[in-house]
Amino acid sequence: MDMAKHTSLEHANPFGKYLGVVPGTPSDTSMKLEQAVARLTDTINLQVQHSKQVDQCLATMQSYMNQPRPSAPASNAAQPPMNRRIPPQNHVNPTYSLSCYYCRGPHQIADCDNARIHLNLKWIKQFDRYLHLPDGAQIPRIPNKTMKDVVEELNKRMLRLSPRIFKLLILNQTILGR
Repeated sequence: MDMAKHTSLEHANPFGKYLGVVPGTPSDTSMKLEQAVARLTDTINLQVQHSKQVDQCLATMQSYMNQPRPSAPASNAAQPPMNRRIPPQNHVNPTYSLSCYYCRGPHQIADCDNARIHLNLKWIKQFDRYLHLPDGAQIPRIPNKTMKDVVEELNKRMLRLSPRIFKLLILNQTILGR
C-alpha cells in the first residue's frame, strides 16, 4: 500500500518524494521555489524589455545613417576632386571642426603637406604623434599664428634668407616631394 501511495505521489509531483510534501498542501520549500521562479520570470521580462529598447535605438540610428546627406554647394563642384579621403562629419559634436593643428587647413595633421615639407627640411621633428623643434623643445605658441607660421618665422630668422629665396626653398621641397 505504501508503494502505491509513493507511485501516485510521484505521478502527481515527480520531485515530491524528495520534498516530502503531499500534493495540494503548500509547504515552505514549494513557496520558496515559487518565489524564485517568479523572480526569474521578472528578470527575463526586464531583459526582454531592455532588448526591445536597444533594438529601437539601433533602428533609429540605422535610419539616421541611411538618410541622404546634403550635397556639396555648386561653388565646390567646379573644383577638381582631391585624391585624399574626406573625413566624416562629426555628428556627436557638430561644433567641432576638423582642421589641421599645424596649418589650420581642412585636413588632419598626418596629411599636412606643410608639416611634411618642414619635417623633410629638418625644421621640426616628430616624437610619437607630436611635432617639436629639432632640439626637442615644443613649438612656441603665438596667438593668431599657426605652428607652421611660427616654424617658418624661426627658420627664416636663423637662415637670414630673403622672403623670395625662402619661398623658392619651400617650393623646391614641394616639387621634389622630399
